[in-house]
Amino acid sequence: MRFIFYLFVFQSALQCFSRFSIRYSFQLGLSLSLMFVCAYPADFILLFYLLLVFVLISFFIINKDITLAKRTGLYIRLILQSSVCFLIISLPAIISFIPFFQSVYRGGGVTIDSALSNSLAPINLISFVTPWPTLNATWHQYTDPLIRNCYPGFVLLLFFIYKITNTRKKSNLEWFLIGTIIFFILFSLGEYGGLRVLSFQYLPLMDTFRHPANSKIFFIFSIQLLSAFAINEFLNSSNFENNRFNKIIKIFLLLISIIFIISIYKSNILNIIPSIINNDVPVNTIIIKQIKDNLSFYDLLFLNSLLLLITALLIYFLHKKGILRKFLLPITLSEMAIVVQAMLPLTYVKNLEPAEIQKIINNQPKGYPIPENTISIAEQSIEGNRYFNILGSLNLYNKKPGRVDYVVTPSNLIDQENFWKNKALRDRIIKYPLCYFADTTFNAKDTLAFINFNSDKKAAIIDNINLPTGFGYEGKRNIVIKKFVPGKVYIQASNPSKSLLVFQQNYYYKWDAYVNGKKAKLVKLISHLWLLSYRKGQIKSNLHTTLLTLQSLD
Repeated sequence: MRFIFYLFVFQSALQCFSRFSIRYSFQLGLSLSLMFVCAYPADFILLFYLLLVFVLISFFIINKDITLAKRTGLYIRLILQSSVCFLIISLPAIISFIPFFQSVYRGGGVTIDSALSNSLAPINLISFVTPWPTLNATWHQYTDPLIRNCYPGFVLLLFFIYKITNTRKKSNLEWFLIGTIIFFILFSLGEYGGLRVLSFQYLPLMDTFRHPANSKIFFIFSIQLLSAFAINEFLNSSNFENNRFNKIIKIFLLLISIIFIISIYKSNILNIIPSIINNDVPVNTIIIKQIKDNLSFYDLLFLNSLLLLITALLIYFLHKKGILRKFLLPITLSEMAIVVQAMLPLTYVKNLEPAEIQKIINNQPKGYPIPENTISIAEQSIEGNRYFNILGSLNLYNKKPGRVDYVVTPSNLIDQENFWKNKALRDRIIKYPLCYFADTTFNAKDTLAFINFNSDKKAAIIDNINLPTGFGYEGKRNIVIKKFVPGKVYIQASNPSKSLLVFQQNYYYKWDAYVNGKKAKLVKLISHLWLLSYRKGQIKSNLHTTLLTLQSLD
């Protein structure tokens, strides 16, 4: 979907800064708002910088024949019109994002190692021709399976090679697309390409997304657009060089044949598929998923290269007979449709039909149930993986405070580092409920003692030397969670002695706490928040992550 929106943005920008029409400036604002709302934030950030470069090139090179004063006025008007349109359309989304921004805190960005990782690892380069096998590759993979793909389409790749090897003079737009391909391929190489390092260090917002793989959409799109120019020449121009195109087809035939021969020796697919089909398949299991789960890298390479070999031979003979123009569109669309559809079961198809999955989702609790504070976070989250193999994600529908066995909400990646790296500490912490009074405390240097603490009493670990230790325990204490929704938690408790109230949620600098209507101090505990209270009697605490005015429970 984001690919379609990017196409809309690109087409709108071309029209906007060539026709100088209010219609197309509105269309540019609309297309940008769709990209902003529907695409990944990284896509929008990269698109913003690409669009900025395009506007500068358009201003100083493409439209240089217009006088500077007139050109400046036109561009200012168009940019303002597009910006106003974008803001008006995106405003509801921006307002709705505000609570989300407060719950998802990534500090100063991601680690440099992750942000500068190479999304074009050598094995991923094969996806320019055969994308299927990279999804089942088990080596040199540092990115998610869905972004290992660089496939522009086989037929389009042939015409792209023809276009860039053509010695004829290229237009400014074509040079811009070639420059975009070179830039984003280098960008996708992470630290090896250099450009990701420079942008990460010096350009605003370029340090906020995880790795540079999102940039693939831009060079794939540019490859396809240049291919479209070559196809247009093939269909409508007598200057198309048929002999050179034949040579390109022959080179690819040789390349695919070599890949196909290698895959024959390495693949075991001829034995796998019959054995699966002949075995009893569980009820409600999709057979293609069963086949996929048993296919190796070389099995998929065999299938993919076989498809491309058939396609290449078909193109070669049709072009030799002079009738390729008639069949080019159906061949191109069919080949790409087969590649895409065959990739879907590799990622999305689960063990139940969509209707059955929808029933599971419909049966989940409505709203946000109040957590049971009498049991541990580990018990709260015990069903976190229950529907993973069916839905393809963790059970996000039970809305419990513990997610699987290691995460406590809201999401906060930077401050969860200790949770991720220290399993023993993690296992100890989630044995306690969401909210509790600490009977005793440990200093941060005594983490090992805290992990090995074996008592019915509840402990907490602190790294603030100003906090007192050795809390007493007198009489029965009670904690009731009155409300637990995103951004707001209401807790009512009674404590006969001064106590340290621990609220086990990830640290977030926007949290505020109110005790009996008065603001209280929150102290960070590794990846948790601590609410301090030394008062006896009833406590009503109100924790917010909202930018709105805070009100107590009194």
